[in-house]
Amino acid sequence: MDRKKRNSFVFIIPVRNPGDTKVRDYQCIEAALRETVRSLTQQTWENIHVIVVCHTVPLWSSEYGDRVTFLNVKNSPVFPPNTNPVRVDKGLKYILGILYAKNILDPALIMPMDADDYVNVNLAKELIWKNKFNLLSDGYVVRQGLHVNLEITSEYLIKYENAYQIRNFNYSCGSCRIFKINPLLKKLKSIDSNIIEEFTCWPPKSSDFSLDVPKEPVVWLSDHSRSSYLDEDSIVNILGRHINQKPYFKLSPLSLIGAAKGCGHGNHDGPRQGEIHQDKLIDSFPIQQFYDEFGLLERN
Repeated sequence: MDRKKRNSFVFIIPVRNPGDTKVRDYQCIEAALRETVRSLTQQTWENIHVIVVCHTVPLWSSEYGDRVTFLNVKNSPVFPPNTNPVRVDKGLKYILGILYAKNILDPALIMPMDADDYVNVNLAKELIWKNKFNLLSDGYVVRQGLHVNLEITSEYLIKYENAYQIRNFNYSCGSCRIFKINPLLKKLKSIDSNIIEEFTCWPPKSSDFSLDVPKEPVVWLSDHSRSSYLDEDSIVNILGRHINQKPYFKLSPLSLIGAAKGCGHGNHDGPRQGEIHQDKLIDSFPIQQFYDEFGLLERN
């Protein structure tokens, strides 16, 4: 394996079940997801990959080529609508993404994302460079970030209205932590020491860059973790609710305005329903600068 491949940076995005009763309009979720993927694929570091864990593969899945993989869990009995708490649903999907990444992509760093957030185009490059010298921490935390007010039009296009720099960004957005692969795998082995071996057989991707996740290992994962889903120190719970992660990983803070949270579109799963945190506003952030720095230049 060459040095460049060892320095890969992987984003993982879990997507909600379209059948959940709280999903008002799944096309809005896909519209927001499309913008998130567009932002992530504009990284100035070439060796990045995006993994989307979803129940339906979007029609635009082939737009980004081999840099984006859609793990389709539609046939899995583990993810029925209106069953698992949000943190369990997200936590299990993050774990599937991590195990796929470990087996296929061999990443140096993994960033769990929400399906309506964005990252600074220089984030991966900066962290891959830092990671060569940072031997003591388990990863990194984005403390400086933006809240961006957006509207999804009747044609399912995203219109960005205002952007604001937010104090203590990592307390208001799930897309704020980046993990080294080995500390993540160590925590995953608390479920079962053989968890990596259980997920070594992945089917090839189809022409739309998706693959159907095999049922058996996902059921195995659910069976081995269900009894502790909501325990405070369960990796399912830790990954599924970002505010729970701090005690279990030693993360180095970043000075970069590294991530942005999409607000106001009405399809959020957090306790504050995705509104801008007015009590944490530092200052407005120029919207054109947001476009430039987060890979969202206007489409031609």
